[in-house]
Amino acid sequence: MPPPPGNVRATVRSEQREVGATVRQVQLEFGPDHRASLSAEILIPGGNGPFPVFLTQANHRAWGQIAASRGYLTCVYRGSDNSDDTPGFVPVYPGYDWTKLMRRAWAGSRCLDYVLTLPAADKNRVLIAGHSRNGKQALMAAAFDRRITAVVSSSSGAGGSLTTRFYGEPQFGEGIELLTRAFPDWIHPRLRFFTGREDRLPIDMHDLIALIAPRSCLLATAINDKVESTWGIEQTYYAVKPVYRLLGGRTKPKIPVYASRLYSTPLKELANEASAMRRLLNGEITELAPLFQPEVKEFLTPETVVERLLPPAPVTIDPIEPPLPAGQ
Repeated sequence: MPPPPGNVRATVRSEQREVGATVRQVQLEFGPDHRASLSAEILIPGGNGPFPVFLTQANHRAWGQIAASRGYLTCVYRGSDNSDDTPGFVPVYPGYDWTKLMRRAWAGSRCLDYVLTLPAADKNRVLIAGHSRNGKQALMAAAFDRRITAVVSSSSGAGGSLTTRFYGEPQFGEGIELLTRAFPDWIHPRLRFFTGREDRLPIDMHDLIALIAPRSCLLATAINDKVESTWGIEQTYYAVKPVYRLLGGRTKPKIPVYASRLYSTPLKELANEASAMRRLLNGEITELAPLFQPEVKEFLTPETVVERLLPPAPVTIDPIEPPLPAGQ
């Protein structure tokens, strides 16, 4: 991918005051002769800043609205399937072989080039979030932009938070073969060379998350998600944990894992928990034992937001022997 252009120019297309926030439509231009452009919507809460920054993609605008209502300066950018300006980057930067998700991640960083010039933005608290393919690009953006201090990657699966060699088509899930066949422009095509030879990959997805350390990273998964494996996420967690310990010194690894019983994302819940998101940005939500049984909750930090979001467990499930049906 190209280096930061260093010449981002912003034009405010419109600005209006809505309930609780000022909504600003911005056109960003950058790159050689300012030929690359990107549209973004900025929601600035009322009151005295600076406000923590919440960065997400166009199809997650509802998350941004919730975050803005809770006191986050929100930037929603056109880097998603339903609204994408990033194909226009390709002719501007012909010497780069970056793929779709990396272009979108780079677009998020260009938004930060502008957002962090605003007096209302807290430059020390910047969170990026995304679900599924947007969860992948959120990890990529955080890995290559140190200004991002926290990331929430929800159900990002293969090419995201799921360790490739531990889950794929042999387990009836999404792996390298499906990913590179169905979505050949998401990730570099050379990844397909390792279909069926995942054990020969020189790197795996835990290395991507290791680039984020020691900054806060929340991995969200779902126990009944058909394309990813909570067990695979567990392996990612364990693999990257030593890096967080190494770079974080004596502090606990800032890499909690949220596992729900449904195919869903915790972003709406997190956005509704303003104090919880601030704790994530501040690195106060630290190590959580991963959750791999629907009714089992194991927490090293029992007061965290994740425990508050999960319903009380009516029974304790043995991880080896499943519970018998009632009456047996």
